[in-house]
Amino acid sequence: MATYIQAWRPVRLARAVYDTSPLLVSSLVALLVANLASTGYRDYRLYISLGGGGPLPHNLFGWLVHSLVLQPLALARFWRTSSRHYLPLADGGGRGYLKGQLGSRRGGRPKTAGVAPHRQVDQLDETGSEEALKAHLRQLAANHPSHLLISSSRIEPSSTALFSLTHTLVTRSDAPSRSTRSAAFPSDLSRLFLSSLPGAEFCHVHAPPDAPGKQDGSLHLVLSPEDADEVIGKGWGELHGLAGCPAYTGFWIVQRKVGLPPTYTLIYAPRDDDEVEAVKRIINASVAFATGLREVP
Repeated sequence: MATYIQAWRPVRLARAVYDTSPLLVSSLVALLVANLASTGYRDYRLYISLGGGGPLPHNLFGWLVHSLVLQPLALARFWRTSSRHYLPLADGGGRGYLKGQLGSRRGGRPKTAGVAPHRQVDQLDETGSEEALKAHLRQLAANHPSHLLISSSRIEPSSTALFSLTHTLVTRSDAPSRSTRSAAFPSDLSRLFLSSLPGAEFCHVHAPPDAPGKQDGSLHLVLSPEDADEVIGKGWGELHGLAGCPAYTGFWIVQRKVGLPPTYTLIYAPRDDDEVEAVKRIINASVAFATGLREVP
């Protein structure tokens, strides 16, 4: 009975305050509601501006799921852009696949927004590098037909993706036979990371939003822990907000094969030819981690 009475005390206190100053309380409530409505509308407009292509519908319902379910689970930007030295799960004896080929990205990081979709919103591609990166994916698939398949993304259908045939037999009429593959096998860590991705999709280049003259050029991919640490530390990308969620506890302790891998990384759009070459090297490192190939391309 005492607990019941205590639970009603805040209600009675609020009623007493309203009875004392109804105009002040009404004004404060109206101000709060207006602020929430304004913030929600701006967030909705931002969600729509990111373009469709993600797993959620590009409408009010998609925004509600995005805002009420996904955003509260997402990593803060500080964690997404921090080089955290993920060496407890180091692959290949503590070596990454970039092997010192990557310099630091010039300038500050671009702004990013969203969870699904997760997009870069400034410093966007203005040089046609999106097509150069897609051409690189096609060349990689052509060079390694027993290990790689290029197709539309299963995560973001409007994007162009690479799938690892080394991990799983993709049941498509145009998929090559696994019996012809060379003797290359990914690490146990790589198999664990890719096991939660549909069709072992480990890389996709984003299509531009439905806006005339607007390009993208950013991409998502899976890296080894060492390479993710280097790429993020040198300013070339950031973790996806749901990287490792919900399949880990703490840092890099994977429990279940569900959700995004802990090294699921957004690579920023290259701004010139030199940056295109740097991003190609990052893609090659992702291919090496996903397939076990030693020579890429």
